[in-house]
Amino acid sequence: MNSEDFSLVLAVCPALEIVEVLVSRNNIPTVRISSYTICSTVLWKSVAKEVVILDTPCLNRLVLWQNLLLPHSRYTSKVTISRATKMRIFGYLDAGINTLVINETTVKANTKTSFKTLIPSVKILGLSVHFGVRKEALMAISFLRCFPEVEALHITSKMDQTSEAEQFSFWEKVDPVECVTSNLKKLVFHGVPWCPGNLEFLKFIVEGAYFL
Repeated sequence: MNSEDFSLVLAVCPALEIVEVLVSRNNIPTVRISSYTICSTVLWKSVAKEVVILDTPCLNRLVLWQNLLLPHSRYTSKVTISRATKMRIFGYLDAGINTLVINETTVKANTKTSFKTLIPSVKILGLSVHFGVRKEALMAISFLRCFPEVEALHITSKMDQTSEAEQFSFWEKVDPVECVTSNLKKLVFHGVPWCPGNLEFLKFIVEGAYFL
């Protein structure tokens, strides 16, 4: 099945509510979901180079799990979301692989948010980050800023071998994140929390979260 076949299957299933794409390698490079009935979409072990979520008013959950693309390879995976007003669960966004596009605006590290780049419906968010890589850490913060109403944050952290404290001084200049200061009630951390980069992130969260 290729991308065209996948779109055709969705088109002839007008009452479809759940879509799961499992262990998709190179045959479906673009996963496009546009449906008024689908409420759950899962991509597990996929190498999709583009995921498009467009006009999905019933979508409650979008799960991207174990992307098979290698971080920092020449391939990236673009996730485009537009008019998914009921999406409550979203993750895992990989700060080293995924490019996030919201309402035709590409989210970049240090991008200032606007109403065009906000998805306030999301309450549970998952991020995969290598906090030892400054670019990934800043991208993760930019991702967080797009979801101001997040109450539960799940972090999968990659191993950090860096021990130079000065590499993490940029955290002192990072502005507070709205969801952290106003809504975050739960943080689930998967990884080795005592690595230097991870500790700096946890410090940033704990110091800013008033309801955690």
